[in-house]
Amino acid sequence: MASKKTFGINPVAHHTGCMVVLTVQEVQTLLLQMAGTEALLAALLYGCGMRLREALGLRISPLDAMAIEN
Repeated sequence: MASKKTFGINPVAHHTGCMVVLTVQEVQTLLLQMAGTEALLAALLYGCGMRLREALGLRISPLDAMAIEN
């Protein structure tokens, strides 16, 4: 059987352990360390259960932006 070129990159080992779940306090601490757009996206992903692509696809309409300014 012919060997494949890996270009010095090792394949990822399969994860066999349990998933790590953060406590509410750990999530709050993490979110408090963020600022700006990243903090907003992280809060949406955590609080609303949005998927990453859904959150990245959000746009603020001009009417919503005017309401925020007032």
